[in-house]
Amino acid sequence: MKMGMDKNSGFTLIEIIVSIALLGILAASMLPLFTVSTIAGNKTEEMLESTYTGQQMMEFVYHSVATGSPGDDLGAKLTAERGFTRVGNTYRYSSGDQSMELTYEEDGMLVHVTTKVYTQTKLETIYEAYYRWGSGVD
Repeated sequence: MKMGMDKNSGFTLIEIIVSIALLGILAASMLPLFTVSTIAGNKTEEMLESTYTGQQMMEFVYHSVATGSPGDDLGAKLTAERGFTRVGNTYRYSSGDQSMELTYEEDGMLVHVTTKVYTQTKLETIYEAYYRWGSGVD
């Protein structure tokens, strides 16, 4: 009785070609999943960056209002310290493919602030809040 492999045993050329073809078909069917995953990852990254940018601007406005008093020129701070340009009642800022619009209205001791963040021309994030002048920073 012979133990071990026979000299003629193994895979034939046709079996190897068929298995390579099957692996190619499986890989081709999985390719769209990787494409969708990459697109979703890019969209998520844009949204997170827009959210961070909007939140950072709202914190700047909060700090400016909380440490200021009615009559302080918030618009002057936006243009001098953050590089915004005034267009009517709106302050705009652009950097790369991201842009931001900030509007505010004063009503006595309250300031109503709206911040919109765009990626290219698509609106990504909106923040809106009321802040009280001179409320102090926690």
